Amino acid sequence: MAVTERGSDAMRLYLNEIGQHTLLTSDDERRLGKLIKDGLVAVERLTGDEPIDPSEKRTLRRAAQEGQAAKTQMVQANLRLVVSIARRYDGKDLQLADLVQEGNIGLMRAVDKYDYEKGFKFSTYATWWIRQAMTRAMADQGRNIRIPTHMMELVNRVQRTERELTSELERDPSPEEVAHRCGLEVEKVLELMQYAFGTVSLDTPLGDDGDGGAWVDIIADEKMETPNSAAERHALVNLVEAELDGLPERDCEIIMMRFGISRQSRPLDEVAAQFGIAREHVRDIIKELVQLTHHELAAKLKRTPTETEEIETEKVLELIPEAFGALHHDCPLADEADAKTWAAAIAHEQNGSFDSAAERAVHVALVRLGLKHLPENDCEILKQHFGVRRRPRTLDEVASEIKVTRERIRQIEQKTLARMRHPHNSARLRGFLDD
Repeated sequence: MAVTERGSDAMRLYLNEIGQHTLLTSDDERRLGKLIKDGLVAVERLTGDEPIDPSEKRTLRRAAQEGQAAKTQMVQANLRLVVSIARRYDGKDLQLADLVQEGNIGLMRAVDKYDYEKGFKFSTYATWWIRQAMTRAMADQGRNIRIPTHMMELVNRVQRTERELTSELERDPSPEEVAHRCGLEVEKVLELMQYAFGTVSLDTPLGDDGDGGAWVDIIADEKMETPNSAAERHALVNLVEAELDGLPERDCEIIMMRFGISRQSRPLDEVAAQFGIAREHVRDIIKELVQLTHHELAAKLKRTPTETEEIETEKVLELIPEAFGALHHDCPLADEADAKTWAAAIAHEQNGSFDSAAERAVHVALVRLGLKHLPENDCEILKQHFGVRRRPRTLDEVASEIKVTRERIRQIEQKTLARMRHPHNSARLRGFLDD
């Protein structure tokens, strides 16, 4: 409040001061315009390399001084013009004092460019320079996220057209109508409409008195699990852990580390190094998962009351064989992931289209399995081409980003297909690549 009052007092003093300057007549503008033009020519001569005799130099210096004095008088006489234009933009993106300051810079530029011989009134000519300075300042300084000046000019044009059409049609115009009037594509108009929205801090208080909290208090976190979902997920993890109890303690720990059960998944090298065994030994232990019967796990899930009553159990049961099947297949790639299933799982996780927390938990488990045995670059190429964690890419887009040829991408796809030796997975991946 105190800052606003001080700003108002300063602006009031400024307005009183500029109000003391006399307005110019047309004859005054022509006279001052001639002095300014002669002064600029004199300054150019004085700063040039051409030799000047002393008497002419004194004349040029006098002309330069008179031109500077005329420029000062011209600027001071038109300061009220700047304020009147600034009031039209007050309350938008910059405060009035900032707008006046930027407008004064445009006014000084107009004085330098004014040609009195063309017969135009100076105020008519200067208005364009003043408005340009203000609008560019608002575009550069008025937003937290800067939008280029030429784009802001298009935004203003679209907004102006919207207001005109609203007045003519007595309703809100459609994007197609605005685009037709502006001579732009509809997609471009929609993009410009998005730029027109400003940013709001999540800490902005709600309500007039600020007692209503802030935006951050009422905006839901869509990624946050509900207590019921977390409980169902933990229940599913506990059931999987229970199935591992039949294995030796060390083997159980290795499997839990490798596949991220109740923790973050670990690479084969890290697991092998921690237990002091070879990678091949870790693989042999993992193959013991074949002894797990996913049918028994499914039966346990079916007997769980919360699963039977609160979710579509059949969908979860259909995913259990997929999850364990990805562990059972005896090949470098398929023993850890069914590519079709985990890619679909990631897509589901992006869209948030899960029928239950248990279904989401199974999908998350599949995602964690991943293509961990592929070379890192090959895995990244497949992820981009399949659209994992992002939109699917064309061969050209992937080739450009990863810096490989189209043929190399095809080779990687074929190699991956060949490594999926299990007929079930091979058919799934081939269908996925053909989609």
